[in-house]
Amino acid sequence: MKIPKILIVDDERSVRQALCFELEDAGYDVINAATYQEAMDLYHLSGADMVITDLFLESGSGMDLVDKIKREKEEIPYIVITAFPDSELGEQAKSICKERFYTKPFFMDSLTNQINEIFKSQSVQFA
Repeated sequence: MKIPKILIVDDERSVRQALCFELEDAGYDVINAATYQEAMDLYHLSGADMVITDLFLESGSGMDLVDKIKREKEEIPYIVITAFPDSELGEQAKSICKERFYTKPFFMDSLTNQINEIFKSQSVQFA
């Protein structure tokens, strides 16, 4: 059985580490990047099955990253996180992402449960 690989993208090292620790503990294969370009490079090298990205990144936004990756792999699931939900970009992302939009700080259990549900609904791809 294939273990889903999750790409975590956040400019805050502590956030990346916390997400990596939690999701590895939940049984996922996790890779992480600090910038938009690093994320694109890792995505192409890794073939990630999901992207969790901060909204505001160096040299691009999390929404730009998701859009670009979805052009290559339309069905890839994603989650967007931000500490600035009331910014103009935050409001746009909220309306697009709906239940896949998390405001920092968030409950890791809630995020992990949603990720589990997303992969369960796509279980055929990982069986």
